[in-house]
This record gives sequence, C-alpha cells and structure tokens, in this order.
Amino acid sequence: MRSRIWLLVLTATALISPTTLASGASAAVTKVEYAYSSPEISEDGETVTWHWTLVNTGDGDADNVVLVHQLTPALKVIRVSAPCEAGTQTTTCRYGSLAAGGRREGELVAQVPEGSSGSVQIKGRVTWREPAPGQSPAIGSTDGRR
Repeated sequence: MRSRIWLLVLTATALISPTTLASGASAAVTKVEYAYSSPEISEDGETVTWHWTLVNTGDGDADNVVLVHQLTPALKVIRVSAPCEAGTQTTTCRYGSLAAGGRREGELVAQVPEGSSGSVQIKGRVTWREPAPGQSPAIGSTDGRR
C-alpha cells in the first residue's frame, strides 16, 4: 500500500519598504516575490512536486538573491532545479543578481516515505540586497508557506 498525503496550501509574498536617498527623493524599490504552484502527487504516491516562480517586481535590481525551501515534515529531496542544492534540512537556491522584471522558475521533487499519511508543507524564505546610491545596501526578505 502506497502512502497517502494531504497538502496545506498558503500564499507566499515578499514585502519590503522603500529606501530613501539623503536628498529625500525615493530610491528605486526592489521587490522580490515568489509563489509556489499547487503540489503534484505522482500517481503511485511516491513523490510530491512543487514548482515555484521568483520575480523581481520592483524598479531596482536585486543582488545576492537566495531562496530557501523547507519541507515539514522533512522529506528527502530527490531532484531540484539548478542552481539549487538540497541539504538535509533545507534546499537553497542562490540566484545571484535579478534585474528589475527578472524572473526565475524552479522545481523541487521530494520522496514520500512508504506508509506515510498526513500533510506536507513547503515553506520558503527569499533574501536579497538592494544597492542604494550613497547608502549601504538595504536587505529585504520574506517568509511564506504553501
């Protein structure tokens, strides 16, 4: 008998505050958002797959963009899109720079242990640096679950 799994679905959105220049004029705002698609469970119940989209919807470029995924309960990640790396507790995607309007997509496939039942949750966190002229880079981040 293969496993049965239910999934909790929530929205993940990034929110940051704009930085201001010393002159009082508003700087370009970097706003990085991500969302997970609804999970797909394989016909045999052995794997669950999530797709995600990461977008810089702001006016400014984002540097050092990192998206970290965490599954609860922890499942073995058997495949993940480049440039991501699966660890024992989290999967980390280091995208580097993401220009205003830039977009990245990816996929994470996890193995469902035989005989499992209950729910699986994916939680994400994205961080980035927003360079501002004449100021130290602002750091933005957000948490989300799906």
